[in-house]
Amino acid sequence: MVSTNKESKKLMKDRYQKQMFLPEFGIEGQKKLSQARVLVIGCGGLGCSVLPLLIAAGVGFLRIYDPDYVEESNLHRQYMYSMADLGQAKALVMQKILKEQNPECKIEAHVQKLSYSYLSNAVRDIDLVIDAADNFIVTYLLSDYCYEAKIPFISASVLEYHGYVGAFCGGKPSYRAVFPKPVFSNMNCNTVGVMGPVVAILGSLQAQMTLNIILNLSKPTLGQLFYIDCFNWKTSQFSFDKAEEPDFKDRIDLLDVKSLKKDDYLVELRDFIEKPNKIRSDVIRIKSEKILDVNFPSDRRIVLICKTGMRAIKSAYQLKIKGYKNLGILSD
Repeated sequence: MVSTNKESKKLMKDRYQKQMFLPEFGIEGQKKLSQARVLVIGCGGLGCSVLPLLIAAGVGFLRIYDPDYVEESNLHRQYMYSMADLGQAKALVMQKILKEQNPECKIEAHVQKLSYSYLSNAVRDIDLVIDAADNFIVTYLLSDYCYEAKIPFISASVLEYHGYVGAFCGGKPSYRAVFPKPVFSNMNCNTVGVMGPVVAILGSLQAQMTLNIILNLSKPTLGQLFYIDCFNWKTSQFSFDKAEEPDFKDRIDLLDVKSLKKDDYLVELRDFIEKPNKIRSDVIRIKSEKILDVNFPSDRRIVLICKTGMRAIKSAYQLKIKGYKNLGILSD
């Protein structure tokens, strides 16, 4: 598209002038950003960096999902929020902040946990997906969908002083090609902590990767993963663009309540004290440490249920090794 001199002068006078000075960017690059539609899952630490940077750059449409509410313990790393926001939905607070930052851009906010049943609607008409949730179930769900749809997918994870960010799918290998299954660990921000600036660095890298992909800058971004250690001051990078995808048949279904089938064999891994109410009357309770002592039906899908999904996925892989093939997990 050829721009007129009048259009050029108007654009050069607005907020995007400095980035448009870049020869790889220019007026046409700014137009690409204004037409881009990006899905961001998570308005926490990563989201507090990636979202304002994308809006400031002029990304035209953002759809954001986050089910959580602002807590005081968030504020050391989720710096877009203030004490006045405590108790309010992060997605709605972030939507208000972003609209004030750049009224030219459209922000669609959902105070909702992303799960299997809502996935296709969340990714509808989206050009690129950003995983800022730091939740392995969300990551694998998004990666699987984006891989099949050939949508670029940018995911990051942060813990303590270190973290990584990678650009997957969009014609390149998926997250599963690099991380075939989750790392079974109880370590997370709530148990071992995290440094706010490290989260901001990784979120900023997610934003830059997004802009690189939308603008189709010369150096390839998809198929690259970066690791940063801010305690030992080390960085590393590798290309995974030739990584092989794991067999689709080996995947364990990542489910929600709406996607359950009537004949699913439901196993609750929490006891009555931890989870008094069952999601369905036919749920049976089995402790995760006893999972291998039980003979399950081989003609039904076995769905393992816990709060975060970590116990469920660990138990599912134990059953897979034992020979069970039709497995699913549900975090509730």
